[in-house]
Amino acid sequence: MGKVIKRAKSEKFRFRIEGDEREWALTKINELKASQLLAIGRASGNADKMEALSGVIESECPGLLDELTVSELEAVIAAWTEESALSGES
Repeated sequence: MGKVIKRAKSEKFRFRIEGDEREWALTKINELKASQLLAIGRASGNADKMEALSGVIESECPGLLDELTVSELEAVIAAWTEESALSGES
């Protein structure tokens, strides 16, 4: 039998939107499925990347996009990517 790759426990980026008591959680970017990460990587331009990231957000946090302004969505994505990068450092 070949080498067995241990599946890591998925880490989450947890956040709240000001004025909303709910806690939302997104899988950290470095823990996404390879197909999701490849789709984000293939996106050209900021609008395409925003759309690819928004697809992940909607699948993990149904309804969240309907509640956010564009600037709030940008803030969520910035915090998510920053938190994901920090968790990947050793």
